[in-house]
Amino acid sequence: MLLLLTAGVQAKATCVEEISAGGYYYCNSQHGGGATGGSSIMYKDSTLQNCEAKCNERGCYAFTYYSGPTRLSHYKNCYIYDTEQQCAGLLPTVDSSNFLGKTFQCSSSASGSSTTLAPTTCGAKETGKGRCITKISDASLVWIRRKFLEVCETCPEITETVVVEIGYAKESTKSVEASASLEASYPVFFSGSVSGSVAASVTTSLSASRSREQSLTVKPNQSVAYWQLQAQWKVDGTVQKAYVEEFKYTAARTPVPTAPTYNSECTMNVRNSDCQDGSRAFTGCRLSCALALPAYLLCVLS
Repeated sequence: MLLLLTAGVQAKATCVEEISAGGYYYCNSQHGGGATGGSSIMYKDSTLQNCEAKCNERGCYAFTYYSGPTRLSHYKNCYIYDTEQQCAGLLPTVDSSNFLGKTFQCSSSASGSSTTLAPTTCGAKETGKGRCITKISDASLVWIRRKFLEVCETCPEITETVVVEIGYAKESTKSVEASASLEASYPVFFSGSVSGSVAASVTTSLSASRSREQSLTVKPNQSVAYWQLQAQWKVDGTVQKAYVEEFKYTAARTPVPTAPTYNSECTMNVRNSDCQDGSRAFTGCRLSCALALPAYLLCVLS
């Protein structure tokens, strides 16, 4: 499939917390480590949500937020690091002072993501027959961390089994005909809106929900993050999510992996003859139907 550069569109970052047992991770430069001079910017009296939003606006590499208690100097401080170099490495700490710190790494960092690419064509704009329309739009892909394992230097090797779900919860409000039309349209929609290398995995994962087991073994002084690809899209404006049978392993302290290419501008109208909005009832004819047989026949024939 041909690719082109998508100009002027910046995808929202996906930020994942780096968890350390009994404490949290922080950027080495926050306390003078490295040669970077600390965070790119610091906000006071922030919230975790606002801190992440500011990070997304800048396309940052990571951010750290402290939630309490109020007597401590770091309370409600938000530290944002635009690049991996400014962070100078993540270090674990035991939270003995109860700073309640949280550090997140984000997928849109300059060091961890590439230029956004998108399919040159979105494929068919419309499919099916009938006067009733269901709209599919806003396709996107993101890696979701399903498991994080870390073993200390003096601890024994561990092995854990991870059970992940593949598939999605199908639209329950649609009729049988509308649901069938929608399901039949997904392969066409995703083949045009998602990179060809994963389009088949997305449509296969939508066809039937199932579980998969994966065994993870981590040796002493090692860590691993286990990621699963998630597809997101909208059906008549309602967000749908599906877990895809695509997986990735990374070192625990690396950023969120860069998602496969997709084009969120693609839309498709799926037509069918079984409307859900009551328009086939012809409510304006009810009084006439009750008064006269010819009018009743007209309603039925309509």
